[in-house]
Amino acid sequence: MGLIGIIVGNIFGFAVTVLVFTLLLKLTCWIVARFSPSFGMALKASFLGMVASAVVFVVVLLGTVFIGSGYFRDDYMLKAAFLFVALMGIMFFVQTAVYAKILKKPEGNSIGFLKALLINIVIYVFLIVISGLFSLIGLSLS
Repeated sequence: MGLIGIIVGNIFGFAVTVLVFTLLLKLTCWIVARFSPSFGMALKASFLGMVASAVVFVVVLLGTVFIGSGYFRDDYMLKAAFLFVALMGIMFFVQTAVYAKILKKPEGNSIGFLKALLINIVIYVFLIVISGLFSLIGLSLS
């Protein structure tokens, strides 16, 4: 598989991920905030949330590697694991902020950060349950 195949595979995987997040976002908005945003609004929020969190991830990771490369000299694995967990938390809150800014109630005002935080928590709970179910199915088939 060449470079073109890898790029096409990554683009396809990103598109499927955005679609899954869009559908989960519509569902969790209905559960938490008692409204369902339009598909376009949910797609825009999912896409921009993922892109913004990925940009933050890359900037913080590259900044840590280039500026503080001495940070990783001792206890490399422990510090790398801490950095990864911290980055996941930062990305979670960046995605929440994007949802709070983009998602609008039918009246036209935004849903607010706390409601967006609750929506994002429910999305991740759904994702954890779904991935756990796929793991159980995979274990039972092997």
